[in-house]
Amino acid sequence: MKILHYIPEHFHSIDMGDDYKSVLRDSVSRLADNEIAENYSDFKQKAEKLKPEIIHIHACWNLSAYRVQHWASRHGKVVVLSLHKKMHRWHVSNYLFLHKLPLLIIYQRKAIKEADAVLSTTTTELRRMEKIGWNPRNTIIKNALLCGTITREEMARQLCCLYQKVIDSNSFRLMTPADRELENKMLRESIYPHQNNADILHNQADEMQPNHADDAQLRKILIHSRNEGVLGNIEEGAHHLGIALPAISDSIRENTIDLFPNRLPKNTEPIEREKLIVKSRRKKTALSNIMADEKPTETERQICLMLVNIEQEMRHKTLSRKHLTELFQAIRFTEYDEDMVLRMFKQLRIRKFAARMLQIMKEMYGLEVGFMPISPINDKKTENIRKQLLHINI
Repeated sequence: MKILHYIPEHFHSIDMGDDYKSVLRDSVSRLADNEIAENYSDFKQKAEKLKPEIIHIHACWNLSAYRVQHWASRHGKVVVLSLHKKMHRWHVSNYLFLHKLPLLIIYQRKAIKEADAVLSTTTTELRRMEKIGWNPRNTIIKNALLCGTITREEMARQLCCLYQKVIDSNSFRLMTPADRELENKMLRESIYPHQNNADILHNQADEMQPNHADDAQLRKILIHSRNEGVLGNIEEGAHHLGIALPAISDSIRENTIDLFPNRLPKNTEPIEREKLIVKSRRKKTALSNIMADEKPTETERQICLMLVNIEQEMRHKTLSRKHLTELFQAIRFTEYDEDMVLRMFKQLRIRKFAARMLQIMKEMYGLEVGFMPISPINDKKTENIRKQLLHINI
């Protein structure tokens, strides 16, 4: 892992002197790639060189620290924010109306809320942050320079454990395009009948050799797929592709690895295909009319219900990759009357949404045009769906 620390050069704190920086430079560097920046210009240069996964900001009430956090957010990096006692009640109340309150209103509260982990050094500060409730991802690591119950080496080890926890809790954000394509490939490999899949995968524009995936790459894929309800598919696909899964895969499957709470919990139960989850009376009436007039088969009815319910799950940001996989399997591997399904799409007013989802499944799963009940649409609204799927970590 690669960590870039930001400690503003004019930021003063009793527990952040040269000895603290030496712990970061020496003890932490034995366990991870590690750099320290002390101003915004230096930070940008070192970030370009190191390409860190984690930005660890050691400052509160500091505008340059917030600039660094904003940069990290725009570049897809995860942020650990160390408070260093600056959120103790007595410290916040000091110069509150002259200095702290304006900063609190402008950016400090936002900085804490958006951090991927908030690190306290005392139990008092940790309890205060939990009570305030700005961010559920609070943790504590005591400072070895001020506390005799922990050594420098132990503090460094706990910091690296925290960094791994933050990486694991943000697995999708830290996956590269190559990682995501490998995940798609393993998923396709498990979905298609294995004897027919070789030709499909051969035609994919993909130069990656999946058997060269390293453990860190696979760890992120496995954690993300478990969060999305498709871990079993990924494991099966890895087996077909000859990819050896890391030892951590057992802990991921058993859900025993240490993770922060998910900001966007997913619905990994099977997508509802027997009834509408949307409360729209218009759609319910349209479905009743369709059932009375068109007499669709159970498969045709289920495909339409799945699409309407997926649209609803997207609106609530609870859509999981399991749902998309189930929709793909229904469209690709079941028999139905395409003309009937198209008429149902029109009456339910989901024709264009369905066409855009078919485009997404073509890209993610390799869905062939010959198995689509309607021609796919690739327009600005399709791009908005892609962005939303990325935002909810599909």
